[in-house]
Amino acid sequence: MVLPSLLLQRTHAKSKAKEDVVHLERRLKLWLKGDLNTLLVEGRAILHLLSRKRTTTRTRSASMEEKARIFAKLMIEGKVKSVLRMIANDECVGVLPLTDEVLQSLNGKHPTRKQAIHTALVAPNSPPELVPHIILFDTLNAELIRKVSMKTEGAAGPSGLDATAWRHLCCSFQSSFDLCAALASVAKRICTTFIDPKCLSAFVACRLVPLDKCPGVRPIGIGETIRRIIGKAILATIGQNIIDAAGPLQLCVGQQAGCKAAVHAMSSLYDSQTTEAILLVDAFIPQSRGCS
Repeated sequence: MVLPSLLLQRTHAKSKAKEDVVHLERRLKLWLKGDLNTLLVEGRAILHLLSRKRTTTRTRSASMEEKARIFAKLMIEGKVKSVLRMIANDECVGVLPLTDEVLQSLNGKHPTRKQAIHTALVAPNSPPELVPHIILFDTLNAELIRKVSMKTEGAAGPSGLDATAWRHLCCSFQSSFDLCAALASVAKRICTTFIDPKCLSAFVACRLVPLDKCPGVRPIGIGETIRRIIGKAILATIGQNIIDAAGPLQLCVGQQAGCKAAVHAMSSLYDSQTTEAILLVDAFIPQSRGCS
């Protein structure tokens, strides 16, 4: 997951494609040699330079020409939500700086991690009837991964590659098919074999972003785009099986009009003569993040 951040970082905002290719080839040689310290030092130097420029830019109000350029760039990339946020120009929207107070608030909102429940995992010695047969995932192939990547949206996780970048990787190059085939193989292995949850820590990692609630802090966790692509591909393959297993207890597995059904169910409970009170709880479920 650290490879994109170390190898694909541009040296400056106006670098040319030829310059980026030269730096990429040099960094690939360092990566193959295992010289990660040199890559880390270079990456920190570039980020320090970019952070200073961003701080200087934010102190000056953007001109109309700059706003128009940003508007056109976001529209071309299909980031409509970002355009709407820019037009709204709400002063009470944005990411808070990571101060000691914000970090303390994030730690207070983050529950203690629980260990994975082994009964919920498919162990190597599980009975054959409990292990999904690999034939069920025969349609989980490179073409499905490419199709799913075209419909995936969202910001980047810890690796720094958002949905737009993964869309280019999966659809724009001659070797994109090989990448999609590799992702399909990873998805099949996750579904059909036992994998130690510790080995999936990077795969399920999230980037924690503190949003300004005015007042307060709203923690937002952004997972890896590759995790969303693989998850959607798996749901497209065995989605009906998951719906049958979860039933009405889980509405995010593909139930038709699930949110609408939940609203009607709560309305019926609220109007019932036997209902005395309804407790609204805003809480985080301390799930087993090792295998979630």
